[in-house]
Amino acid sequence: MAQQRSVLTPERSALHRWGAELRSRRDGLGLSLARFAGQVNYNAAYLGRLERGEQFPALQLAEACDRGLGAGGELIRLWYLADRERQRKTSDVANLPGHEASLGV
Repeated sequence: MAQQRSVLTPERSALHRWGAELRSRRDGLGLSLARFAGQVNYNAAYLGRLERGEQFPALQLAEACDRGLGAGGELIRLWYLADRERQRKTSDVANLPGHEASLGV
């Protein structure tokens, strides 16, 4: 019995938007996750986690996926948006009252 695909939620975050775009472009070319993974030399399970927004990809991977899918820079642009969002969230956490105490500062 085939495993049901996760529903993607691109509105949840820029990272989820990146993953949804990755899957949409891969599906649009009719590529299975395994076949695409072989083309870009990354593990299919890892790419699946990226599509679901469960992990943050390295820029190098975003570039490889963009090239492999002929995305014309769109996956890279979305990666930078996700990275900015991630940095902002990290900064927000660091600025919370009492955060210094939890770091032993």
